[in-house]
Amino acid sequence: MVTDDALAPEVRHWLDMAQRHLLMADWGARGASQLHGLTAHHCHEAVLTALKGYLRWRDQRFRQKHTLVRLVERCETLDGAFAHLRDAAQLLAPYAAERLHSSDFEEPVAVTVGEARRKARSAVEFVLVRLPSQGQGWHTSAGS
Repeated sequence: MVTDDALAPEVRHWLDMAQRHLLMADWGARGASQLHGLTAHHCHEAVLTALKGYLRWRDQRFRQKHTLVRLVERCETLDGAFAHLRDAAQLLAPYAAERLHSSDFEEPVAVTVGEARRKARSAVEFVLVRLPSQGQGWHTSAGS
C-alpha cells in the first residue's frame, strides 16, 4: 500500500482518468446510437484505469498491454472482494480499444450501453471505497 507520497500523484492520476472516462460515457450515452461503441469503450477504460490506480496504491506494477479480466484477477489476488468485479469485466471486455477498431466490431445496443455504464460506475466506486480517503485526495472531483 502507498505509504510514500511519491506514488500518490500517480494513483490520483489513474483515479482522475477513471472519473473522466465515466463523464465521457455519460456524455456519449446522450448522443446518437453511433456513439454507443465509444460510450461502452469509455466504460471499459473507466474500470481499467481505476484498477490501475488500485494496483499502484498497492505498489504493484502492471504491463501496458493487458486485459480488463486479468487486471481484475490481479486485484483479486490482493483483495478477494475484487471477485465481485468479474461480471463487469466480462461485460466490458469486448469494448477494449483493440476490439473497437476491429472491422468485426458490433455496436452495442442502448440496453447494453446502459448496463455498461451502471457496471462501470459501480466498479469505480468499488475501487474508491477500498482506498483511504483521509488526507489522500483519492476521491476526486472530476466525476462530481
